[in-house]
Amino acid sequence: MMKQANSWFAMGKKKFMEIQESVEQRRWPGDEAKWNPADFEPQRAGEGAQRYRDYSDSSSDDEPYVSSNRHTRPVKSFEPAKPVESRPRRAHADAPIMDMMSDYNAAPAHVPKQPPSQSRTPASKQPSPTPIPTVAENILVAANLAKTSANEQFKLGQFGEAVSGYSVAIGQVVQHSDTHPVLIVLLNNRALAYARNGEPKMAVSDCTQVLQLSDTYQANNVVDLGQIGQISVGEQRAKALQRRAEAYETNERYEDGLSDWKALREVARDAAMRQQSTRGVQRCEKVLGIGQPVQRSTPAAAPAAEDLANVFASISISTVKSGNPTILTSHTENSVAVAEMRRKEQARRTEDDQRLAMHDQVDAQLRQWKDGKQQNLRALLSSVHLLLPAFTPIGMHEIIEASKVKRAYMRTIAKLHPDKLAKGVDLRTSMVSSSVFTVLNEAWDTFKAQEGVS
Repeated sequence: MMKQANSWFAMGKKKFMEIQESVEQRRWPGDEAKWNPADFEPQRAGEGAQRYRDYSDSSSDDEPYVSSNRHTRPVKSFEPAKPVESRPRRAHADAPIMDMMSDYNAAPAHVPKQPPSQSRTPASKQPSPTPIPTVAENILVAANLAKTSANEQFKLGQFGEAVSGYSVAIGQVVQHSDTHPVLIVLLNNRALAYARNGEPKMAVSDCTQVLQLSDTYQANNVVDLGQIGQISVGEQRAKALQRRAEAYETNERYEDGLSDWKALREVARDAAMRQQSTRGVQRCEKVLGIGQPVQRSTPAAAPAAEDLANVFASISISTVKSGNPTILTSHTENSVAVAEMRRKEQARRTEDDQRLAMHDQVDAQLRQWKDGKQQNLRALLSSVHLLLPAFTPIGMHEIIEASKVKRAYMRTIAKLHPDKLAKGVDLRTSMVSSSVFTVLNEAWDTFKAQEGVS
C-alpha cells in the first residue's frame, strides 16, 4: 500500500508541474483569455481523480468532507472546545504575575518595599570616660620613683620596707588628689606587700579602695599617664579581687572570700587566673559546706577507764543530784587541745587588731628616723637608740673605721633578728625591730660596695 501511495504521489506531482507550466505559457501579459479547467483536465486520472471531481462539483462549502465509505453513518456536528480557565501559579505571594504573551526582556513590575520594622531597640548609649584630676607632672614622677624603689625592695623579700615605699608614693599623690587613677596601681601594690608581710586586714582595706577607683574609671578602660605609662583598669580590678579574696581567706572570712572569687571568675581574662579563681571557690565552698556530700556521723569512741575515773572524781555530789545529763559531753568537748587552739586564735586576732591600730604611728616614726640617711650605715647605727630605747647609744667617734662599723653592725643586727627577740616583747618593739632590721641590711650592702668590706 505504501509503495502504491508513493507512486500516486509522484505521478500527481509530476502532472501538477506540467499543468502549471502550460498555464504560464498561455497567460502572457495582455492576453485576455481566461483559464478553462476543462482544457487541462487530465485524460487518464484514474478512479480516484474522478471521485474528487464529483465531490468538488456537488459539495458545498458548508459541509465537511466525508469519505464514500462513511456515507451511511451519521455525521456529528463539529463543536469547538470550550477554553479551560486556569489560574496562574505564583512562586511567591508577593511576586508579580508574568504575562507570557509579553516580551520576556521587559522590566518586571515595581514591587513596593516594606517599611523597616519599628520594633528594633535603640543602641545603648556608652558611658563617657571619667575626667582625670590634674596633678603636677613632677609629683607623678616622684611617686613613680618611690614605687620603683618599693618594687625592688619587694623583690628582695623586704615587705615591710616595700609597704613604706608604697605609702610614701601614695602620700605624695593624695596631697593633691585622692581619686587620681595612679592610686589604683599604688594601692594594689601596697595591698600585696601587706599580704606578704602578714597584715591581711590592711590588704583588704587597700583592695577595697582599688575596686572603688576601678568603678570610677571603668569607662576609661585604659588610662594613659604619659611618662608614667598606661593603666589597664580591668586588669587592676582583677588583681584587687584576687588579693582581697586571699586576704579574706587568711582572716577566715570565707563567705566574703567566696563572693570575691566568684566575681574574679567572671572578669578574669587569662586561663591561669580563671583556674585560680575556680580553686578559690572550691576551697571556700568546702569550708562552708556548700555542695559537699553529707557524711554520716560515726559514733564517738568510748572514753578510757582512766578518763572516766578522772571525770567522776571531779564531779561533786551536788552536781550529781541536780540531774544534769551533759556532764560527760561538756567535759569531753572542752578538751585541752581545743581550748589551746581557741586561745591561740583569739590571741592572733587581738594582735592583728593592735597591729592595725598602731601601724600609722610606727610607720611615721620609721620615716622620720631613716629620711636622708637610708644609705648611710654610720648615721643609722648611731641613731637606733632613738627608736629602741633599750639599745645602748653608739657614738660616731666609735665607728669611724670600717672594721668598727662592721663590728657594731653585727652586734646590732643580732639583737634585732626576729628569732633573737624576747618572747615577752611588746608589739610596737616587734614591729620597729623588723623594719630597722631590713633598713640596716640594705645600708650594709651599700657600705660593703663602697668600702670594699667583705
